Amino acid sequence: MSRFQGRLQASGRISDSADPTETYFQLCEFRDLARGGWLIDTSALYATMAFCSGDVVVDARLYAQDVMSHLPSEALKAAANQVIEQPTPVNVRSFANQCRAYLFTAAETADRNDLAVVRDAMQRADLYSAAFEHVGACESAAGHAYDYAFRQRNPILIARCVAVALGLLDQAQTISAGNRPILSMTHGDWLRRAISRLQYASNALDEHVEAAKAFSLKQDETDPVSDLLSDIPDVAADADNSELQVDLDALLHAATASRPMIEQQSLPTVMVLQSLSHLPEQKSTTSPNPRLEFAPIAGVYMTLAETPDLQAASRELVAEMPWAEDVITSVLLDSVGSAVSRVRTTLLVGEPGSGKTRLARRIGEVLGMQPTIVPAAGAADASFGGTNRQWSTSRASVPLQTIRRTGIANPLVIIDEIEKAGDGKHNGNMLDVLLPFLEIESAKRYHDPYLECAVDLSMIGYISTSNSRSTIPGPLLDRLRVLEVPQPRKQDLKIVARTILSEIRQERREDEIWTPDLDGDEIDLLAKQWRGGSLRPLRRMIEVILSGRMTLAPRH
Repeated sequence: MSRFQGRLQASGRISDSADPTETYFQLCEFRDLARGGWLIDTSALYATMAFCSGDVVVDARLYAQDVMSHLPSEALKAAANQVIEQPTPVNVRSFANQCRAYLFTAAETADRNDLAVVRDAMQRADLYSAAFEHVGACESAAGHAYDYAFRQRNPILIARCVAVALGLLDQAQTISAGNRPILSMTHGDWLRRAISRLQYASNALDEHVEAAKAFSLKQDETDPVSDLLSDIPDVAADADNSELQVDLDALLHAATASRPMIEQQSLPTVMVLQSLSHLPEQKSTTSPNPRLEFAPIAGVYMTLAETPDLQAASRELVAEMPWAEDVITSVLLDSVGSAVSRVRTTLLVGEPGSGKTRLARRIGEVLGMQPTIVPAAGAADASFGGTNRQWSTSRASVPLQTIRRTGIANPLVIIDEIEKAGDGKHNGNMLDVLLPFLEIESAKRYHDPYLECAVDLSMIGYISTSNSRSTIPGPLLDRLRVLEVPQPRKQDLKIVARTILSEIRQERREDEIWTPDLDGDEIDLLAKQWRGGSLRPLRRMIEVILSGRMTLAPRH
């Protein structure tokens, strides 16, 4: 029996007793066990139990040691081993993200027990990261705490877990140090529902009021929600001033008070352009007017596209392009654990006709990032980065124009056929001017020559396509994650044909009634001519079949 299993048997799990008083005494016993060095079950931490020995570092190391043998993959074990050797904030967060990646990629194929172990490890690592002052982890842990509360019947457990959720969210705001809190619509929704859930707990405690108050003040010691985060530097010292007693009236007040804040900030936001006050007023109506052009986004917090259901997104994309499943998984993993859609700077390399551009566009659409395709073929200057207002053809950088047009701060910019961009130096070139956009540090403070000020373009995603990587300059290639896109296979014919036919209908504005899917004989005819590879000749074959339909159609 492992130390992990032994400790769980000794400490037990929180029973969902109908008697709140019994639950309270069990929680007190668990607290004493944790202070004595016992590793408590993760669900107990949601009820404000302390970390083992009162130290998140000790708890993280012991938990990683005990869960190691139960982890189902070598990548997870390697990440856990990093926590054992060095339980630092970076290693703990890496372990949490590895768990998320496993749950995303193996959700439909892995053993149910394996998924349960990894899900528990992810939630546990989120709690550790929250104690290490990671804003995103505070949000994730708050969500876990609320989900756990929503499954309970015992009013004490409901109250304590919702208190943890509210406390963690408050902690995220504190850590953000004056920046607007990053609150997603999901968090706003569960906080609003928390109010009614707490009301249920309050009603259920009518005959146990004294017990409810007893567990929030145990004689000479306090029981603040911040117990869960008591190991954070500078937080424990202020615990007396910031504690949130687990008293139902106080919790109801806190949840109600949170409602306006959540409604005002239901979406994550970024201020892309601080101000245009430095620019002179213009009376001319013929020359470019940046003040007028970018006034709608100046000094405005812009929303970001939120991360959708990634498993559903994966199923949708793989159903359309099954030959590119590995590429799809790699790109969607960028958004795992993030409240907003993200795409690392990526280069899709593949043979002509392999569907690279369409793949990039569909990824952007599914992630809600409103993709913009920028053809690089023939680009012979540096106008991608914007041009100075001393020229009559001046304009802002393409990424900034994309933000203004889409209305979100994290659109996807697709640079198509990047290997065909010109490499001349007379007016600059696109490949050189791309470099600062692909580095977060420089993109966050990009000096736009048109607006003559710094703008925050760090949330934009970039995907480039190319038939080969050999002609791409080293400095640019060094900033790109390269993913190989394979050619469509013969077994993908039916899926590909259906997709191509759907695109032809959209281009011709025809209804499916007038242009139905290909029948069995037509598919067989295509199969004899197309054995996989480029989609372009396949499209031409389908167009020939459609033309044949029109020729052979009966006329009355």
